[in-house]
Formats: sequence, C-alpha cells, structure tokens
Amino acid sequence: PQPQADSSAAKRISSGDAQQNHRSAPEAPVRTPTEAPPAQPVKEKADLRQPIAKLPAVKQERISFEFSATVRRFIFTSVVPHEKLRLSNIISRLGGIADSGELNDECTHLICGKLIRGAKLMGCIASGRWIVGSDYVDKSLAAGKWLPEIDYEVGNPARLASVELPERELKLAQACRRWRIKLSNTDPAKRKGAFQGWRCVLYCPEEKAAGLIPMLKAGGADAVVRKQGEGAPRVYRPTHAVLCNSNMWNMEELSALVDVGAKVYQLEYISKYLLEENVDETACYHSDYKRILQCRR
Repeated sequence: PQPQADSSAAKRISSGDAQQNHRSAPEAPVRTPTEAPPAQPVKEKADLRQPIAKLPAVKQERISFEFSATVRRFIFTSVVPHEKLRLSNIISRLGGIADSGELNDECTHLICGKLIRGAKLMGCIASGRWIVGSDYVDKSLAAGKWLPEIDYEVGNPARLASVELPERELKLAQACRRWRIKLSNTDPAKRKGAFQGWRCVLYCPEEKAAGLIPMLKAGGADAVVRKQGEGAPRVYRPTHAVLCNSNMWNMEELSALVDVGAKVYQLEYISKYLLEENVDETACYHSDYKRILQCRR
C-alpha cells in the first residue's frame, strides 16, 4: 500500500541527512600543548648588611655649650607667658633651672621685664640677688655659655644711660644694684639681707601683710602679723612695728611697744628703706609713736 512506501522513503531520507550532517560538521582542532613561558629568576632579598649609599650631608649650625659649675636658678617678674616659655627653654639648654613659682631660697636670679614694685622684685632687692633683663639669657645663648651678669644687670649705670625711665622705675633699678653690691661685700657667714636683725610686727590686714612678709623674710627679717595670741609686744619683743592705721591698736599696745624698745613706723617706711639711699627714718615714725615719745621726755 502507498502510505507504507512513503514512510520507508522518509526514513531513508532522514537517515541520509543525518549522515551528511555528520560528515559536514567541522572537526574540533586538536590543541597541541604549548610551552610555559620561562620562569623569571627570583630576585634575592637585599642584604640589609650591605652598605647603603650615603645621603648628601646637610650643614647645620650648632652651638656648643660650656656649662658652669654654679647652677643658676631663675624666676620671672613682669614677663609675658610666651616669652617666659622661650627663655625657660634657653635656660635649660645652658644648664640652668627656670622656676615659674615664687621667690625661694634656691633662687639666684630674677629676670625682670617692666620695673614694677611687686613682691618678687622687692624681695630680690632685699636679698641682694642678681636682677637682669631678658637679653642676658639671649646673649648667653649666642655665646654658648653664661656670661658675666654685670653688663645685663637692671641697675647697671651704662644700661640706665641708654634708656629714659620715670623716676619711680629709676629708683627701683638703682636699688637693685646698690643692695646687690652692698650685700655681696658682707661676710658670707653673716649675710642675710637688707632687713637683717629686724623682728617686725605688722599691724595690717592679712591681705596687705601677705605681700610684705615674704619680702621681709627674703631680706633676713623675722616678721609676723599682729593678731590675738600672736605678735604681742611683751612676748614677741619686736624691734620694728609697722602700722597701716591707728584703728588697729590702742595706746596700751603702743606703750608696750615703746617699753620693749620697738620703733613704730608708717607702712611706706619699708619701701623707702629699700629704694632710697639715705632715708630719714624719724620722718617715717608713726604720728602716735611720736606723741608718746614726746610725752615720755
């Protein structure tokens, strides 16, 4: 029958196409193994022990310092903070000590900015310490060693001749040098200060006395504030009494001071004693003290 013949023919054609397709399909190329690229030689690690090429030398200015056997210990007055820090660094480089605190027994020098009558300056005057300008530190750095202080002393006549100071500052500057020389000529075993031998009682408010007592003690005085139970004339037996105003005592107290031989002064006597070369102490007696002396004659 016809449908079966067609089926057989279709199978033959399909089989022939498959064979033709099989023959005409391109064969996959055969890959031949390629040689791997030659291995790069491994660089050996640099031997750290090998010398390294020297860099060109950089020229640096250096200052060699000559240290003194005497250690200088500095304090400051009227010097602004950033300048104090700069000077402190130089002082340390030169082998000195910069102290930002108050006047103490170890202090040897005071660096003074503006001449103002303060506790540090007056205390250093009273104790005969070196009082110099900041240029003393700068010039010593340039020299690589501590220079003699005398050319940089605040009260040096040549230094004062180069500036024009108000009378108040001029007196302070002159007192710096005068007391330093006067006390340096004293026997070191007996040297204490401008107020050596004073036993001073202060009839002042404590806030006022707080600035006076350190100065008096720096100058070799023994000083106390008069208050109940302390500084009583017949117990403390002062040589000097300093009075702010007459409301702080009575005539009985004054009589006791006279009995023990104390002299009674106005407050300004202390500064006049330091700053004036020939002070008239009788002109500084307290008026109450003058009256009782006249009554006892």
